[in-house]
Amino acid sequence: MLRRRYDPKTKTRGLARLSKVINPTFPSELHLLLDAIIQWEKEVLDYESLTGEKIAETIKCAVLTEKSPEEVKTYLLLQAGNSLDY
Repeated sequence: MLRRRYDPKTKTRGLARLSKVINPTFPSELHLLLDAIIQWEKEVLDYESLTGEKIAETIKCAVLTEKSPEEVKTYLLLQAGNSLDY
């Protein structure tokens, strides 16, 4: 009851969450990256739960690749052909 009142499922809230999902900020320090990715994955699940819309695997891969530090981005791009799954 309180959750519905203070966390309503509105289009504006969904758009704000989608913006966080497609434009995350990941740290450049590799030792902090895993925690940031886990938090981002939680935001993806929150968005999907709120809106009922699934984020495509290719979108998740593209966002993760684009927003990762350069050395991680290079690794992900080199491995992209080896797996179709996020």
